[in-house]
Amino acid sequence: MMNNHHAHSAPWWRSRTGLALLVFLVVAAFYLWSEHRAHLFGILPYLLALLACVLMLWLILAPSQRR
Repeated sequence: MMNNHHAHSAPWWRSRTGLALLVFLVVAAFYLWSEHRAHLFGILPYLLALLACVLMLWLILAPSQRR
């Protein structure tokens, strides 16, 4: 006879440790967003330019690769 102990257990985030981990992650994410927002927005134009270059290369080279 096999005992299945995990069939009726609560999800991990409902445990005391899981709840503490979720609270810690939310606080850490808020801190990272609030403190580093200027750096993220400062690099955004360069990331958009890089994305535009990759997109143009993909659009130019994709038709030649379909043949």
